[in-house]
Amino acid sequence: MLLELNLSHNELTGSIPASFKDLQSLSVIDLSYNDLEGPLPDSPFFRNASVESFVGNKGLCGHVRGFPLCGSSSRARIGGFKVVLVVVIPILGVLVFLSVSGVLLFCYKRRRNREKDEGVIREGQNSIWTAEEKISYEDIIKATDNFDETHWIGSGGYGNVYKAKLSSGLGVAVKKLHPLEGEQGLNEKTFMSEIKALTELRHRNIVKFYGSCLSPRSMFLVYEYVENGSLSAILRDGEAAMKLKWNERLSIIKDVANALSYMHHDCVPPIVHRDIRATMSC
Repeated sequence: MLLELNLSHNELTGSIPASFKDLQSLSVIDLSYNDLEGPLPDSPFFRNASVESFVGNKGLCGHVRGFPLCGSSSRARIGGFKVVLVVVIPILGVLVFLSVSGVLLFCYKRRRNREKDEGVIREGQNSIWTAEEKISYEDIIKATDNFDETHWIGSGGYGNVYKAKLSSGLGVAVKKLHPLEGEQGLNEKTFMSEIKALTELRHRNIVKFYGSCLSPRSMFLVYEYVENGSLSAILRDGEAAMKLKWNERLSIIKDVANALSYMHHDCVPPIVHRDIRATMSC
């Protein structure tokens, strides 16, 4: 019959055998200062044993005063980890959503701004951006009979101007730019520069700009069409010139001067027209 068991300071490892709980006659036990781990036997003797009997063992647990319950720390860690997941995952999800949304919104706005500022459709795209309606490349070709001479109304420094009436009833002036043979890069650069300048113009004495097209077939600008032709044509027509009073001529000069002043002083950067003539139709 075993009454006392002293195994202290023996460098014992592993766990205490569960069969120790069956040692009914045991009254004293000392397993201190070993390297024991795992659960202490679940019996009245071990539950009431002194903590000093097991001191010096780092991994013991069980229903004994002074020792943690077995699995409590791991459960606490798991519970804490679950709490972290519950809190962190939604926050990360929101951050990812906001980041992706921000990037998409930035790309969308930059694309819209570029389309709005340039107002130009490149190769493979035939629609022309306009605030009023959508105009296609085919609409312009059909309305001008492929830029037939019967629709010609004048010439500017960079191209010929044609009158066109769209199927919607909108009358427009189409300025078809002259190609620069062997200098396609320069030609496109010039076109893009003019588009950028036109989209920024807002003045009552400057015709409205509707849009443009840049394609391998042609490059053209679409403006508001203003009746009565050029000033030069009116002055060369004796009857029309007689009807144009001097105060009206002075008003025309003032309107042109106001438009030029706006371009020179109110636009950033300033815009220089370089081709003001009485023969201009657009």
